[in-house]
Amino acid sequence: MSYFEDFIADYNPELDRDLKYMQIEAEAKQGYWTMKNGESIHVSNMSTNHILNTIKYIERHDKEDYYLPWIYEFNEELKRRGKSDGIL
Repeated sequence: MSYFEDFIADYNPELDRDLKYMQIEAEAKQGYWTMKNGESIHVSNMSTNHILNTIKYIERHDKEDYYLPWIYEFNEELKRRGKSDGIL
C-alpha cells in the first residue's frame, strides 16, 4: 500500500473536526479576530456593533459550531463592557 492509501485507510473525519475546533479555540483565547479584509484585530479593540455583527455572522454561517469559542470570547468582552443584555 502506498503512503496515500495508508493515509486514506486511516483517515478519521472526526479527528479533523476535533483538530479544527481546537485550533479555533486556541485562536479565540488569544483574542485576535481576523476580519474579512485579512487584518487581525483584538476583541478589546472592536466596536460593540462590530462584535454584535460578527456574532450574528457566526450564528448564520457556522453550521458545525466550530466558532463557539469565539461566541464565548465576544460575549465575555460584551459583559466586560456592561453590554450583555440579550446576548447568547
